[in-house]
Amino acid sequence: MANNVGSGIIAVLAGAAIGAAAGILLAPEKGSKMRRRIKDGVSRQSDDLCGKIDDIKKQLKGVAKDKKGDLEDIFNQFVDNAGDKTEDVISKLEKKLEELKSKANREVAKIQK
Repeated sequence: MANNVGSGIIAVLAGAAIGAAAGILLAPEKGSKMRRRIKDGVSRQSDDLCGKIDDIKKQLKGVAKDKKGDLEDIFNQFVDNAGDKTEDVISKLEKKLEELKSKANREVAKIQK
C-alpha cells in the first residue's frame, strides 16, 4: 500500500513538471501571461495533489483501523486458546498426580505386607 502511495505521488509530481515544461516551451505568449498560466497550473496541480494526499490519508486511516480490529480479534482468540490449553494441562497434571498417588499407595501397601 505504501509503495502505491509513493508511486502515485511521484507520478503526479512528474506530470505537473512535464506539463509546466511543455507549456513554457510551446506557448507563443508574452512572459507575463505565461507566468500567470504557470502559476495557475501549479496552483491547480497543488490543489489536486493536496486532495489526493487527503484521500490517501483517509484510506490509510481506514486500513489501520481495520488492521487494529483484526489484531485485537487475533489477540483475543490467542488468549482464549491459551486459557483452554492451560485448563487442559492442569487437568492432565491432576490425572497424572492421582495415578502417581495410587501407584505410590500400592507400593507402600506391598512394602507393609
